[in-house]
Amino acid sequence: PSPVSGHSEWIRICSPNGLSLSEIQNGLYLKDSSSQDKIVPYLQRFVSIPANVTLTGNTLELMPKTCAILVDPDFDFSYQILPLKAEDRELWTVETSSAMGNGISSGEGLILFTKENDLTESPLCSFGLPDTPLPFFLQVQTGETIERKSDTIRDSESNYNVRML
Repeated sequence: PSPVSGHSEWIRICSPNGLSLSEIQNGLYLKDSSSQDKIVPYLQRFVSIPANVTLTGNTLELMPKTCAILVDPDFDFSYQILPLKAEDRELWTVETSSAMGNGISSGEGLILFTKENDLTESPLCSFGLPDTPLPFFLQVQTGETIERKSDTIRDSESNYNVRML
């Protein structure tokens, strides 16, 4: 989403077929236009999950048709409310830094990937087709979010909706 002033970013990551630990044994990463971050279970970086959050933060594994919420490390649960859905199960954050990427901005592409080794990235999904000859961007206003339409596979502008939080 494009958060209102004083709020932090978050991303909902859903997996129709699940995400096994063997698939991500070398790590799970998020890359924006200028940096990449290793994703970790929330409890790997922080001692506890706030009582008002009904997600677990123990694993990067996702069962089929479930989702994880990836939050900035400085996400403040005391005044920010995540718009959780029934399929949301896990809480993730990034291993280091205080922001995802260089701060996710409207009109910026993202790639979620694993690493086969130090030199080979294996993309799991993307938004905006970054690093391709045909990138696209969706501009959002403050308080709006971009959601992928159900049952879509191709990363194209027509497969997303922009809506108010």
